[in-house]
Amino acid sequence: MATTLNGAITDAAATSVAVTSATELRADQQIMVGSEKMTISSISSNTLTVSRGAGGTTAATHSDGASVLLFPVVD
Repeated sequence: MATTLNGAITDAAATSVAVTSATELRADQQIMVGSEKMTISSISSNTLTVSRGAGGTTAATHSDGASVLLFPVVD
């Protein structure tokens, strides 16, 4: 696990994602939250700007504290 969400994602269209720690993350990586992949476009402190629903996954809502996994390959 790379980190966890620091606040729920309540809107499937949201592009700002707060995480507990972004130290292991960088732009152009993909992350997985639940069954959704997201591509990181930029990072400011512990807030990620992402493209949602990468790799054919569906953008969804996610709970506070959900695991954020680093996905090894960008689709």
